[in-house]
Amino acid sequence: MGAQQKRSGKNKKTAARRQVSFNDIVIAIFLAVAVAVVPTIVRIREVAFNADEQLVRGNGSVYEAFTYYKSTALLIAGVCICLFFIACVCIGDIKLRLEDVREPVFVASAVYVFFVILSTLFSDYKQMALNGFSDRHESVFILIVYIVLFFTARSFIKTGLHARAVLVFFIISALVIGIIGAFQAFGRDIFDTAFGNRMVLGKELYDEYYESGGLQVRFKDQVYTTLFNPNCVGLFACLLIPVFTASVFYFKHIFLKILSGITAVLAAICLVGSKSQAGYIGFIAVVLVCAAVGVVYFLRFHTNKMLKTVCIYAGAGILAAALICAFVQREQLSAYLTRILNLDGNKQEFFVYDMEYVGDGIRFDTRAGSFYIQPDGDFMFGVRAGENERLIPVHSAASEDGKLVEYAYDLSDIGYLTMQIRETSAAFKIGGLTLFVYLSPDGRINIYDPRLNAVDRDAIIPRIGFKNAERFASSRGYIWSRALPVFFKSVIIGSGPESFALVFPQGDVVGKVRNFGEPYMLIDKAHNFYLQTGITTGVISLCALLFIFIYYIATAFKSLTKEKTYDIPKFLLTLGVLAGVCGYLVCSLSTDSAVSTAPLFWAALGFGFGLKNSK
Repeated sequence: MGAQQKRSGKNKKTAARRQVSFNDIVIAIFLAVAVAVVPTIVRIREVAFNADEQLVRGNGSVYEAFTYYKSTALLIAGVCICLFFIACVCIGDIKLRLEDVREPVFVASAVYVFFVILSTLFSDYKQMALNGFSDRHESVFILIVYIVLFFTARSFIKTGLHARAVLVFFIISALVIGIIGAFQAFGRDIFDTAFGNRMVLGKELYDEYYESGGLQVRFKDQVYTTLFNPNCVGLFACLLIPVFTASVFYFKHIFLKILSGITAVLAAICLVGSKSQAGYIGFIAVVLVCAAVGVVYFLRFHTNKMLKTVCIYAGAGILAAALICAFVQREQLSAYLTRILNLDGNKQEFFVYDMEYVGDGIRFDTRAGSFYIQPDGDFMFGVRAGENERLIPVHSAASEDGKLVEYAYDLSDIGYLTMQIRETSAAFKIGGLTLFVYLSPDGRINIYDPRLNAVDRDAIIPRIGFKNAERFASSRGYIWSRALPVFFKSVIIGSGPESFALVFPQGDVVGKVRNFGEPYMLIDKAHNFYLQTGITTGVISLCALLFIFIYYIATAFKSLTKEKTYDIPKFLLTLGVLAGVCGYLVCSLSTDSAVSTAPLFWAALGFGFGLKNSK
């Protein structure tokens, strides 16, 4: 009996080895790089602005640590796997069948790639499309690599062994991301330590900059881990929490079960610590998808009619109780949603929260009152506390050549305003706001845009929707209202990958003051994956992506609910991947694609497609 068991064990190991081919090993290495390595890379590099980026940022460069090397590593891995597939096709190791080319997902992917390339070829900003925007680096090549990664993961998942291998890759990256994020959640940021700075900056930059402050990151009270942006942490958590939870039941080895549970907990800590509203909403979608599949499966396949009836009435009762509670607490709930989503505008958040052209001048509204900048015969530009209350400078100074004159005004409760005037142009500063203006030939004060180009004060900025709700969702309403007109001009081809900042109306200085308190803030992304895709690569390319997503969701939901399952671990893993993908897509309604998290998503989507057909 013992000998038979040993032979049985050896036969299983032999069969497992036979499941793994040389092609599988090569593909596994690519997936390991894309899933386990790329999201964890953090290394600083100075990146010079390309010619297109200089149009909105000027000459110069930026030090970035979270995207450049991620993008480079992913691109190298993508090129290698493409060359490998081409070689396999040439030697006949991989055969392309007509039915594969006609498959709906393949056609949709081909359409997407075609319009991505077409948008690049006809773009006015080819350098941006080919090289990417600093701090993002999602060039045309990276977008194509995402599709390659998707099909690679999809074709790789043939058996449970392949599925477990990919899950291990996810666990490796999630452990690194999760451990760093958990420390950040409890106030111990590794990137604030000497060790973290040395790892990210390298010896030369560490020796030069660490003593004077070292690595500076914007998100000091939020978890950002190796993904840089808390919203990316929300994407990461929504995608992988359900996958790791299901993996606890899918893995057979107790060690991998424990690791899956640990990574799920770490991802949950990161989600809470990120304070990402988009992440919270995405996680609600995860729960709803799991609940929907569970309810449909239970009602369809459970044989106890009495239990079904009880559950239906119990569910109806819980829903009714929730609605009653929401009605009773409607004022508190309304106040909470208003505060979270900025439905009331909350303009007082900024010191200077509004500005408006009035007559020949400009009126500014602050938390402490209003003041006016108007043409002045004595000083070229005058300051008034009211429409008729002209103020006299309390201080003035001139440069040696006399061409630059500086005036200081005491605006009482509002504070001090300084104005530097050179010929017919001026720069004034108050309460952290700096604005550049000029006196036009018709005697009216006009504004310069971020690149010091004249802004036509009579120009109407195209906008669609979000009237009186531009502060919605941290001013996303403003960005979307200005981006939608551009979206509807990009039906066939877009402006080119990474070109959003160049087609967004950056000259809308008044809108930026009202919604961000900063007239020259650079809006470089749409804060909506679907809107950004439509603008940069065209609405047709967006429709192709939506088809892929909807096709997967529909077929996965159908496979989970069409018949009673006897393979519970696979059922739970399929559900986990489906819920994670849905959570990510919902989260993407207010978050952009990023090279930090997109490889995880495309690999998970391919994993989900392959899992349905695996043995």
